[in-house]
Amino acid sequence: MQKGDVLEVKIERVGMDGEGIAKQDGMVIFVPFTLVGEKVKCEITFVKKSFATAKVIKLLQGSSFRVQPLCPHFRRCGGCDMQHIIYEKQLDIKRENVVNCLKKYAGVQVDVNPVVPSKDVYYYRNKAQFPLFEKDGKVCLGFFKEKSHNFVQIDKCYLLGDWCDKFCEAFLKVSNQLKLTCYNEKTHSGLLRHLVLRKLNNKVSVTVVVNAKKFDYAEKFVKELSKIGIKFSFYVSFNTKQTNLIMYNANVFYGDKDIQTDISGVKTFVNPMSFMQINDYIRDAIYSKVKELVIQSSVRIVVDAYSGVGVLTNIVASCADKVYGIEIVPEATANANQLAKLNGNENIIVNICGDSAVELPKLAQQINLQLAHNQTSEVDLCVEKRLNKDVLHCSQSQNKNELSSNVKNVLNNQEKTNSINQKDVASSDMGNCQSFIEQNYSTTEMSQSKSNQNDCVVDEENAIVSDHKNKTTAEISSCSLSENNVNNKKFIQENKDNFGNFIVILDPPRKGCDMPVLQGLLKAQPVKIIYISCNPATLARDLATLKQNYSISLIQPYDMFPNTSHIETLVCLDRKDS
Repeated sequence: MQKGDVLEVKIERVGMDGEGIAKQDGMVIFVPFTLVGEKVKCEITFVKKSFATAKVIKLLQGSSFRVQPLCPHFRRCGGCDMQHIIYEKQLDIKRENVVNCLKKYAGVQVDVNPVVPSKDVYYYRNKAQFPLFEKDGKVCLGFFKEKSHNFVQIDKCYLLGDWCDKFCEAFLKVSNQLKLTCYNEKTHSGLLRHLVLRKLNNKVSVTVVVNAKKFDYAEKFVKELSKIGIKFSFYVSFNTKQTNLIMYNANVFYGDKDIQTDISGVKTFVNPMSFMQINDYIRDAIYSKVKELVIQSSVRIVVDAYSGVGVLTNIVASCADKVYGIEIVPEATANANQLAKLNGNENIIVNICGDSAVELPKLAQQINLQLAHNQTSEVDLCVEKRLNKDVLHCSQSQNKNELSSNVKNVLNNQEKTNSINQKDVASSDMGNCQSFIEQNYSTTEMSQSKSNQNDCVVDEENAIVSDHKNKTTAEISSCSLSENNVNNKKFIQENKDNFGNFIVILDPPRKGCDMPVLQGLLKAQPVKIIYISCNPATLARDLATLKQNYSISLIQPYDMFPNTSHIETLVCLDRKDS
């Protein structure tokens, strides 16, 4: 088989990207925009040792599930790949793809629920990113052809509403009146790079991305956009880098810097740099299901391992005693703190800025120590130090009275931070608290590798036992709580009623979870894991690791992206011994 060969084939199944799959002479042939049972004449466009790709020349025998695409740019634009399939069949294909991925990459065959359909099949997107280019001396917008940077000019996208058409038309009008230039990737010259639009309730965020360090035309754009009659904010993003990344920043020139909106009952502020799901209806359905699962579990501690600006963190805060959000972007963590305060959850939510691969195992360990010692409402020696500046000085040279006195001092100070309920602490627990510290903090942990001093402190930033003097990260790590105390079988067995009595929510990027996150979960053994995935392949890969300690109790796909092959999937995993 060679490139350019013309074949007649029958489509046997559908691939992960919605393409038809045929076989001939032992070769697998991927044929986009075809359906199972169809016969097509196709031309081979790419050949490898075990597979090839082809394009349809003629449809010889069509499927009853085939329909006429609404968009005239279909098959040219890279935005949609399923407009030729009736919607009900799209849902069946997506469900089948989830089943096949789990079987192939995770080695599991479990029931997968029917896909929750979108309320709207067209006009459902709340955001669009249009690359800008010049054609016949005019500024145009459109999308890139699939798997390329070749422009496809469009005058209307059927996944976006009329609001988008109006702003695009006004933007192009001003751009061409001013005779502005567009960015050229080869020469790295030209001004306009992208137009990014987002609709938030009844307001629109308009961002123009420019290849410059200043922009003198904002006032003229604002004047024209104001004629539309829809409230908006106008931003400029300055991007002079030779990169495919669209935006690094967003500077407001008109309107609110952050647009206030409501997501599933949570008040939130959104700017052009904020991540948001693009289908409001399906987003709310997924968040509602997550909240339902938390309520049904009766577990009162939740960890959101990829928390972003904290929308989902605030949603589950209404049914939990404590929610921890982990987010690697400092700006997002700062926004999450503001969001918690805005929604009255500042005493429930703890936001941690860091990599989940590092912070999640550490946090899980600390929660398990807390639960194992039955100190949820009493003395939280590790986790709550992220909220307050009280420190507990403890030295092996101190006698029991001194140690108990220090614990009492910490308790007395909690009235200011509200992180410990002093009323729930009986005086008889002081001895137990001291005993717990002595049993779980080894001699090595209570010593200093560099200064050989014995004074240690549970500090706010690292929530670990370390010297109260200045220490490097490496020295602090040497004082961390011993994993052996948490992960040995005897410890777990003795504390089985409390161990792992928390929930972890995973909503990672398309690449899935890093292995340290998964390994940390296996050690921490939360009673339940709720995994939200936008990529069935990486979801299945991660489930292959987690299944050794967890059973799958729910797989619920959601059609976040109608008329495309993409699928969002929610999976609930329960610890096998729970």
